[in-house]
Amino acid sequence: MAINSTISSSLLPVSSLTPIFDLAVMGAAFTTKIICQTSSYFAAKNRIHVRFITNVDLHGKDGSEILITGLYDSGTKNSEISLDSPNSEILNVGKWDRDMGTLIVNVLQNSTLSSGILYEFSFVLQNPTFESASLVEIASSGSHYIPKSNFESGNCIQPFRTSSNLVTELQMTQSVLDPGSYNVIRILFHSNAEFRCDFNHCILGGLTSLFVYKETSFVSNCSLSLDHWESGTGNFLLVTGSDQVPSGASCQMEFTVTNPCDARASDALQLQLNASTYYMTANQLVASDGPSIAVSYVYDNLFPCANNTLRIKLRSNHEVLSGFTLRIMLVANRSELLTHGLVAAEMCGERFEQSLCSALQPKHVAESSAICLQQHGL
Repeated sequence: MAINSTISSSLLPVSSLTPIFDLAVMGAAFTTKIICQTSSYFAAKNRIHVRFITNVDLHGKDGSEILITGLYDSGTKNSEISLDSPNSEILNVGKWDRDMGTLIVNVLQNSTLSSGILYEFSFVLQNPTFESASLVEIASSGSHYIPKSNFESGNCIQPFRTSSNLVTELQMTQSVLDPGSYNVIRILFHSNAEFRCDFNHCILGGLTSLFVYKETSFVSNCSLSLDHWESGTGNFLLVTGSDQVPSGASCQMEFTVTNPCDARASDALQLQLNASTYYMTANQLVASDGPSIAVSYVYDNLFPCANNTLRIKLRSNHEVLSGFTLRIMLVANRSELLTHGLVAAEMCGERFEQSLCSALQPKHVAESSAICLQQHGL
């Protein structure tokens, strides 16, 4: 509603100021309305969270109620549903009508939902058994009628957006690429439903036996444990025992492997959960670089026939386990000084050699003691 002001007096003709100001009045409304589900899996128990703010007071004595509509095809039968709410003195139970796809939440008698205050509650329904994409709305009646309106699009999934995926957001991270080094692997995923892993039904595969599992390093935050690691295939066989992974859980598994001694990459990692297999996000392979040593050097004095100091720096991307040899050959002629060299080392039981001039990323730095050489001009 907009109001235009006018001014008049007995001495002046009526005049209209068109307008000096407009006064806009908004009807009763939800100024904030957010709904989120915790599971999109078929037939799973789905805890649904609702948060809202109104611009009017809703009184229990007037029979005020909040209506959540559009929740069709749920497996939950008609019943009263307990609400989990920090505002339980006002909102603590809802009436579920399966045929109407509606949850009716009454404001308790002698209580008031005050305008401008954030209220929240959650409840559990069973998801549909097939793929669906409901349009869920919110409304109210009683002290004030607020017509149906869509929930805001927030950073969450609205109910009932269902699918057959038991887990989503599956990804992998690793700590190092260094050959022969301990590599901490983290597998993360979001659970869309409660599930259990009986023996031989849940497998993390794709690492291959080249990445050797470090015993007793497996930990998890969501009831998954390691039954055993298959050294021949590199598979991790997972179990939950008498527990289960809860719906809506953000799960993390962490364990340590020893990287291969040469440049290798795993197969595509996959997580098999009962009858379904899920793959990591694209290009997420566990990898190991090959062994490498970088060498740099500098001369103190380039004048002919002068005493000269050659300083050499060595950088390695691994721990050299045994037998380190540095050979330096110097050749001089009238116009230039040429330096050639070879670095030889042994790691993981294998010997490798590398040119002095390799340009590689430093990991560990060691500087040799000064080597004093006498240069003779020709």
